[in-house]
Amino acid sequence: EHLSPQVAREANWLMSFVLVQEKDFDGALAAVNTTVALAPYDTFMLSSLMVELVQIGRPDQALQWADQDAARDPALGWAYNYGRGWAHLVLGRFGEAVDALTQTEFNDAHLLLAIAYVRLGRLAEARAEVGKMMKINPGITLQAWRLGYSFRDPALLDRYFLDLMQSGLPET
Repeated sequence: EHLSPQVAREANWLMSFVLVQEKDFDGALAAVNTTVALAPYDTFMLSSLMVELVQIGRPDQALQWADQDAARDPALGWAYNYGRGWAHLVLGRFGEAVDALTQTEFNDAHLLLAIAYVRLGRLAEARAEVGKMMKINPGITLQAWRLGYSFRDPALLDRYFLDLMQSGLPET
């Protein structure tokens, strides 16, 4: 209650991530909304919250934010295209996910591309993306990747896990 606006914004931003991991999706949404209320025009903050929106079950809202961020700050394409790619994956729009994810190399974008390519029946390209990720992070495994995400619909993570397994990402 006695935090500066910047500290309050960042605390809520971090809390949204923690609450998603703890599967408190309603609490995470409240933290996302509080963060945005504290900084409604911060395109970086909006871009970084898109993945939480997708995990919470609001991929359409994440896509709206991506469009908004693209109009306001095209230089953040690396961030909002990552969120856009996640949203399209969850919505089953795999070609659009590829379009977005090929415009960023942020975080695990290569693995998300691999998932999209598996869904499109392009296994050789999926394996190539896993190979790129393994060069960036040789220690990445299915188990480690899975620990980074939690979805309101846990079946999504199960499907993506199998897609990455099929793409050649080592289990342990």
